[in-house]
Amino acid sequence: MRNTGTQGRRSTKQRGATAAVLAIAASALTACGGGTSSSPTTTPRPQSPAGRVAFRRYLDPSETHGALFTSAVDGSGEKQITDPPPSAVDDFPDWSPDGTRLLFTRYAGTETDESHRLYTVSSDGGGLTPLSPDVAGHGDVVEGFDDNGVFSPDGAQIAFIYAHGHVAQGGSHGIPVGSDQLEFSSVVVMDVDGSNRNELTHDAAYSGDLGGVAWSPDGKQLVYSRWNSAAADPPNGRALFIIDVDGGDQRQLTPWETGASGAPDWSAATDRIVFRKVADEEAGVGNFFTIRPDGTSLTQITDFTDTVISHKVGFSSDGLWLVFAKTPPGGRNTVFVQNTEGSDLQPVTNGAQTDSSPDWSTSAEPSSASADGTSSSWPDSIVVIGHSGATGYNSDLAKPNLDAPENSWATGTNPAVNSVYLRVLTMNPAVAGHNFNLATDGATVDGLIGQARNAVALVPLPELILVQTIDHDVKCDGTDPQNYQRFGDILTQALGILAAGAPNAKVFVVTQPGTVASNADAAETNPSWVRNWQGDGPCDAFDPSGQRADDKIARLQDITDHYFVVQADSCAKFPNCSDDQGAWQRIMIDAADFTPDGNHPSIQGAAERAAVTWTALYG
Repeated sequence: MRNTGTQGRRSTKQRGATAAVLAIAASALTACGGGTSSSPTTTPRPQSPAGRVAFRRYLDPSETHGALFTSAVDGSGEKQITDPPPSAVDDFPDWSPDGTRLLFTRYAGTETDESHRLYTVSSDGGGLTPLSPDVAGHGDVVEGFDDNGVFSPDGAQIAFIYAHGHVAQGGSHGIPVGSDQLEFSSVVVMDVDGSNRNELTHDAAYSGDLGGVAWSPDGKQLVYSRWNSAAADPPNGRALFIIDVDGGDQRQLTPWETGASGAPDWSAATDRIVFRKVADEEAGVGNFFTIRPDGTSLTQITDFTDTVISHKVGFSSDGLWLVFAKTPPGGRNTVFVQNTEGSDLQPVTNGAQTDSSPDWSTSAEPSSASADGTSSSWPDSIVVIGHSGATGYNSDLAKPNLDAPENSWATGTNPAVNSVYLRVLTMNPAVAGHNFNLATDGATVDGLIGQARNAVALVPLPELILVQTIDHDVKCDGTDPQNYQRFGDILTQALGILAAGAPNAKVFVVTQPGTVASNADAAETNPSWVRNWQGDGPCDAFDPSGQRADDKIARLQDITDHYFVVQADSCAKFPNCSDDQGAWQRIMIDAADFTPDGNHPSIQGAAERAAVTWTALYG
């Protein structure tokens, strides 16, 4: 019966260069924060972020009884959260922004007399609270189904899908014989207590179902999926739409031929939207894709064959991993995480039971006290040292070729960046004004020595020290193998100054955003960037005619991978030092992440770096 407005809620069951040329190549691909990296085989495999995953598990073989469970991302610490009555299924969980509550839909009753109601429950299983009216569907009349609820970024509102009206049987209202269609399906926003319901969309009767909804990071827009009925134009078309939360400025995001569907998610870290694409909505065999909210950068993430995938898919807090469920041929629905590069598929649940509809908590908590002596509290002061990738250089279009420290991913004050400093400020007001930026444009690892000395002379003494280096140290002239040890020795010296002068501070070293290849991909969108990157040097990404030089890109990648290993080894010598474990390398770079010079992070790029760093630091 296609009248729930959830597109099949039972997800996966049914559903040698001159110095000048080298400087150009290094600055475009590795220096000044432009970023080069990969997931090198010589470094530790990047791990998925911390946090907890909520999911639905069926409790009986007939799949008529299901509850919500949570677990760590590695599957440990599994806990049942809800205890629904017999013949009821709790499904489509959504974490509150602070990670203390879950919003979900409870499906109860029978096919001819059923209810879909939204509830919230504490993450420990207490405080079950109904939000939807106690109404149901009786035969061919549905008083109101509330489905797929999601919290707003500030936790003050809820958006959901509301389905209601008469059920048209096949042969009427343009519905084919053997099928049926519910009259209305719309996006609704209400207050978190269930009051002030506001219906945003008003599509024609019997024209289709809405599959799921997600908030924009700023809470001003919503993205939702639509599945046309056979009576709509185009018949059975599927697409994503974006609408303002006041119901204005509605626009189609994906073309009908893309076939976007399911319950999408919108990453605050990377400003990308993830959705599913299936050949047949009821069969559910397909793959997951991401796209920018402006309709660009459509990217296929998974490459499954004959695999049923979940209706619901979500991002990790850093936007670099997905959580979803899939069903291999002959298997059960199982929850997995996978990075957005399409690799490192890791199970969350063990496949012994039928699990789906996962959601990943995006809240972060400070780590507890550990044997290494690192403070368990939020820092009272923060400093960043390094190069122009941390200074906001050229990111303010009104001040070209100048630093804009307010746009620093580390210590900036621009809310659009939401730097590490601003994120700490929301947790610890005592850090206010204690955001120090000692990074300097064009700095090599040698420059870190002076910066480190200045850092430990600050008042108050920094409790979180962020380090961004490598970049200008890449030679790509045949001497890098001899430079690796020198780089490591000087970095170790700088980290030693920090350890001695600020023994209780946490030191955190970042790698580089994206891979050399993904940076070259971004360069190809701008002819002037290609011209800056082309030449006949050993690391020029484009040859003198402007053609992509993949062999040289690979060479530069291999060189930077070695620097990553040396950097990690230096950091490992100090108990209070840690690195991002490749998190920055997994950032999905595109042209919008750069300033007009193609070398430095834009405000958007800085925001991505801040979000990824935050997750790597605090989970």
